[in-house]
Amino acid sequence: MKALVHVCIFGIARHGKDSIKKVTLREMQSLLGSLNFACRVVVPGRAFCRRLIDSTIGLNKPHYRIRITSNIKADLLMWKSFLKNFNGLTLMPDRLWTSNEALEFYTDSAGGSTLGFGIYFKGRWAHGLWPRTWHERGLLSNITFLELFPVMVAIILWGSELRNKKVLFHIDNEGAVHIINKKSSKSSDVMVLVRRLVLETLHHNILIKADHVPVVPFPEPSTKCISDTNSNSEPSMDSITEESARLFSDSLAGNTWKSYSRARSVLDSFQLLYTLDKVWPVPVEQLVQFIAYLSLKQSSPATVRLYISGISFSHKERNLEDTTKNFVVSKMLEGLHRNHPQRDNRAPVTLPLLRQITDALPSICSSTYESLLFKSSFILAFFAMLRVSEFTTKNKSDSSTEALQLSDVVVSDCQLKINIKKSKTDQRGYSTFIVINKYRDNA
Repeated sequence: MKALVHVCIFGIARHGKDSIKKVTLREMQSLLGSLNFACRVVVPGRAFCRRLIDSTIGLNKPHYRIRITSNIKADLLMWKSFLKNFNGLTLMPDRLWTSNEALEFYTDSAGGSTLGFGIYFKGRWAHGLWPRTWHERGLLSNITFLELFPVMVAIILWGSELRNKKVLFHIDNEGAVHIINKKSSKSSDVMVLVRRLVLETLHHNILIKADHVPVVPFPEPSTKCISDTNSNSEPSMDSITEESARLFSDSLAGNTWKSYSRARSVLDSFQLLYTLDKVWPVPVEQLVQFIAYLSLKQSSPATVRLYISGISFSHKERNLEDTTKNFVVSKMLEGLHRNHPQRDNRAPVTLPLLRQITDALPSICSSTYESLLFKSSFILAFFAMLRVSEFTTKNKSDSSTEALQLSDVVVSDCQLKINIKKSKTDQRGYSTFIVINKYRDNA
C-alpha cells in the first residue's frame, strides 16, 4: 500500500519544471482511492484529502482535467514526507483521551511586536519572541495563527513522550479549536502550521483534538481597593488591577456592555459557521460579509448598527485599527437603512390615557398601598418626563443610591421640586433639579 500511494503522489508533488500542472479526473480519483485506503490506518490524513475531493466536484467525464493548485501540492507533499519514513506499522492509541492539564502540558501566546509564546511540559518549558518579519507581514494580528504556533512547537519538542496518546487541548480561542479539530483552514499561513503539526502527530501516532474554554472575565470590582487606598500603606498590585477593571467597566452602562458582548458573540458564531479566521482587527471583507449575513437573517438596521458599534469598541479596547470605519462598511450600513425604513409605531401617553391607567390600578393591584405607589410613580414620570431608570431601582436587592429618596423631594403649595441624581444625559451623576408646577385641574 505504501509503495502504491507513494508512486501516485510522487508524480504530482515533485518540485521543479517536471512537476505536473494538471491531471485527469480519472487520475485524481485513483489517487483518492489509494489515500482513502491509507487513511484507515493513518486517520489524521483524511484532512489532507479534502482539497483533492473538492477539486473533483462538478466534473463528470474521466478525461476532464484538474489544475493542481499550490494548496493541493502542499497537501500531497505532506503525505510524501510522512510516507518517506513510515514503516507501515501503526500501534493502537490509548483508549481514553487525556487532557493537557493531566499531562501538565500548557501553551499560550500573546500578540504584539515585543511579545511571544510560552510552553510548559512536566517541569520543562520553552518560550520565544515573535520574529520581526512576522510583524512586518501582519501575522501578529492573526490570533489563531499565534495560538497554534506553540502547540506545533510543543509537539515537535516533546512528541516522542506523547507517543500513542490521545491528547485533548483546552484552548480559549474558538478559531484555533475549530482548526485543530478539522485540521484545515482557509488561511495559507495557518495551513503551514497545520501541515507541520499533523505531520509530527503522524510520526508519533498522536491523536489531538481541542475543546473551547471561555476566557475568564475581569474580576468583579470589590471594595478592597478602596480600603487599601484609605490606609497609610501603598495599594497592592492586585488592588490596582481591580481598580483599573472597575474604572473601565464603569465607563459604559451595564446594558451597553451586554449589547457589545452580544455583538462579539454573534460575530464569533458567524466566523465559526463559515470557517473564517478569527483575527483582530477584523478584516473589512469579513465585516462586509457579516453585515450581508445579518441582512439576510432579517436583523433590523438598528441591531446591525449596534453590533458594528460593539465590534468597533472591541477594536479600540485592543488599541487596534478600527476597520468598522471603512468607507464600504459605512455605505453598507447606510444601504441597510435605506432598504429597511422603519417607522416608530409607539404612541405617546396622553393625559386621558394616563387617567385610564391610574383609574384601573385599584382593580389590578393587590393592596391600596400598591395602587397608590404605582399611581404616584406614573403621574411623576408623566409630568417630570422621566425614564423609569431615573427614579426607581431594578429590584428590591438593588443597593444603588440612584432611586428617588424622600430627601430628594421638596413639596410646597404650588410646586414640586425633585433632585434627579443620575440620568441618561448625566451618566457621571452631577444631579439636577426638576421643578413641577401645580397643574390647573389638579390631575
